[in-house]
Amino acid sequence: MPSLRDKLEGSDRFLVGVELVSTRGTMEEARAQRAVRFARDLAREPRVDWVSVTDNAGGHPMLAPAALGRPIREAGGTVVVHLSCKDFNRNGLESTAWQLASEGFHDVLALTGDAPAPGEAGGGIFRVAEELVRTGETLLAGERAPVLGPMAVSE
Repeated sequence: MPSLRDKLEGSDRFLVGVELVSTRGTMEEARAQRAVRFARDLAREPRVDWVSVTDNAGGHPMLAPAALGRPIREAGGTVVVHLSCKDFNRNGLESTAWQLASEGFHDVLALTGDAPAPGEAGGGIFRVAEELVRTGETLLAGERAPVLGPMAVSE
């Protein structure tokens, strides 16, 4: 199945992406089962070129985006998984990035989240988030990205 990059570079037509907000609860619950059916329908819809799955949209805890991404991929769709840095520390971000790559999710939208207000806690993880986004930019440029390295963080 082609990546989002392949689709963007190889098409001469306007492409359509759909953002799917995840759901709360487990995959066994009726609400999640409806979301999975809808995700599969979107993946099979010829007018939809990719489906983007959010990560805790609006700051509300939701089912991880990969959980809805799997059925999209299994149905033959191109899926973009969001990775928002606001809910992770450095180790969590790196582990999640490796997990996504190991599971075949190579189209990842890395988001820093909102910058903390002056004097508000969270500045350290925001700087780590900026590093993650820069690492993604390095990958897009076709270069080998370094593993997130040590960085001095002071609050």
